[in-house]
Amino acid sequence: MFRIKICGIREESDVLTVAAAGADAVGLNFHPASIRFLDEARATRLAALAHSLNLHTVGVFVSLSLSEVAATAERLGLGAVQLHGDQTVEDADWLCQRGFQVVRAIRLPIGKLEPGDIGQRVAPWVGQGCPLLLDAAVGGQGGGLGARLDWEAIGRWAAEASRTDSAATVTWGLAGGLDSRVVG
Repeated sequence: MFRIKICGIREESDVLTVAAAGADAVGLNFHPASIRFLDEARATRLAALAHSLNLHTVGVFVSLSLSEVAATAERLGLGAVQLHGDQTVEDADWLCQRGFQVVRAIRLPIGKLEPGDIGQRVAPWVGQGCPLLLDAAVGGQGGGLGARLDWEAIGRWAAEASRTDSAATVTWGLAGGLDSRVVG
């Protein structure tokens, strides 16, 4: 699995920049309402370039049907699919059973959070086996807006989870609004 993924890739030069910067994955957006949406022809070119540079490719999906997600991932040889919509644990299981690596985005409200708020949103996914990506929910949009989450609350949640419950076994990452204060 990847450690650093840059989403919103639109051009070949973006893929080259990601590789040069030391990231190990690119996110290709398949949500038609997004300004970063890629048609399949462009996504195919970008995925091929990413593969040639040994970058993981992750398809970001919000509203496509599971069969469309699977077919797109298969055609492009995506290394993972990121579910960023209202997909369920059962949907993720369906994709996993067909051999796809699934990353689940957990949308958290921006502003002050309590660790319990985070725990409630993560709880349905504990034990499912897919990595989670904590991202900001802004105005009903699917994510990818660079908004910052309450990093302090996430830190407290992670510390509490590591001591108290099975959420400690969940692999998770952060998205949006990341800078040197958050990423070391």
